[in-house]
Amino acid sequence: MKAFHDRYGDVVRIAPDELSFTDVDGHLRQSSRTWTFERNRTWFRKEAPHDPNSIMGPDEEDHSRFRRNLTNAFSEKSLKAQAPIIQHYVDQLVEQMKARAGTTVDLVEWLNFCTFDVSGDLSFGESFDCLKNGRPHPSHSHRTTKHSVSGHLKLGVTIQRLRR
Repeated sequence: MKAFHDRYGDVVRIAPDELSFTDVDGHLRQSSRTWTFERNRTWFRKEAPHDPNSIMGPDEEDHSRFRRNLTNAFSEKSLKAQAPIIQHYVDQLVEQMKARAGTTVDLVEWLNFCTFDVSGDLSFGESFDCLKNGRPHPSHSHRTTKHSVSGHLKLGVTIQRLRR
């Protein structure tokens, strides 16, 4: 990467939607600009043609509409209001780990339980009680919970590496 920066300067495009910076100040100067990257239709696509459009779809107009509708949920005020809810589930996770001290635990599974409980509370106003019960909610039991969140993250990292 250093060779590219030596040759091309402080900002180097390393993927269609990714830039590399040599200094934080350069990143801050660049981030004040508006960047438009065309969404890669291989990655941002519907699973089936009849699926409804989503924020993760390739259509920029739909993405902008969804993003506008979700913006208030991620405002500083909203995030501060959500912090106690998230903290409650993190505290539950810590208590569960303390209760299992000295034993082997599947941390990925427990982190997924925490993620599902937070998501349930923020989305539906109630927890899935995965942390409390130490197992997936029955609505998720047909899936392998341990692969639901972490598996997608690992897949995303792998795809990003392959795209380079």
